[in-house]
Amino acid sequence: MLTCSGVRAADVPPVFYLGIEHGLSNNEVNCIYQSRNGYFWVGTFDGLNRYDGYGFRVYRQRIGDPGSLV
Repeated sequence: MLTCSGVRAADVPPVFYLGIEHGLSNNEVNCIYQSRNGYFWVGTFDGLNRYDGYGFRVYRQRIGDPGSLV
């Protein structure tokens, strides 16, 4: 049994679900990283996703483009 004395529900930040219906490229997440400037970077099997608090931008490998993700 877990008890937390002195912790109120108002002190705990809300938890949000973000999935493909919100712009994430794939629901199977491999890794998550938060950068210094506040972006959340989410690695999935379908690309690298950057979340800015409002929406996702997806970065994918483009075949034949040496400037894209490997």
